[in-house]
Amino acid sequence: GFLERCFTELKRKGHVVFAPRMYDEQKVRWIIERARGANVALSHEQAELVYARGGADLRHLANEIEKLALFCGGREPSNEEIGLVVTSCEEEYIFDLTDAVFNGDRAAAACLLRRATEGDRDPHRVVAALASHLRTVWQARALIEAGYLAKLPREYKTGGGRAVVGDLQRVPEDLIGRIAESRESSIAGKSPFFVYKCARQARRLPMKVLERWAYYCAQADRGLKGIRRGAGPGDIVLERLVADMLKETGRRST
Repeated sequence: GFLERCFTELKRKGHVVFAPRMYDEQKVRWIIERARGANVALSHEQAELVYARGGADLRHLANEIEKLALFCGGREPSNEEIGLVVTSCEEEYIFDLTDAVFNGDRAAAACLLRRATEGDRDPHRVVAALASHLRTVWQARALIEAGYLAKLPREYKTGGGRAVVGDLQRVPEDLIGRIAESRESSIAGKSPFFVYKCARQARRLPMKVLERWAYYCAQADRGLKGIRRGAGPGDIVLERLVADMLKETGRRST
């Protein structure tokens, strides 16, 4: 039949192309090269900003770089223009939500949850992304307690990026092995801009609270999947999850 002829032709003419996984720093370099090809000069910091706003999907990032190229017309963009042109993504929404929770800002958290409901965001994806982000913050807290990322400059532009890179380079492999499967998949494989933001979040709460938050995420996930009965619809599960997390923000950590 058709499939047999198709497989025969594929075997004769086809070839396998391997596309290894790209981690954060590799994607930042990819953004710089892609932008250069579109006649847009981006500094490393600006490429991190594009990545932070645009997210990890390379197809989406390619579109955002094209938009930036059309907007700039061959000149170097400012950080403000990048923030204006590059479309916000799921990752930034999650960071904003966790930041509101870390700050104990109930109004901002409620506003973000309302946007999630009105924007028809999949509750499963929101919980999964939130849990993933919290794992990174947990790793940042573990490094802080081990003496890394503990004394970062107040501003990323004025030495914060360099401090992050320097600290991550000093983290020994045995410590990485205790917090993640590999250096590439750990916080050490993230972009310095993202690590800086996560470290500032991690300084606000102790490890035990972050671990309870991870437990709340697991319970929410079980509820959404129907494993835990009586959890309610997705929007209620999200609201309950954020409410549980906000209860913990009164326990501050230096």
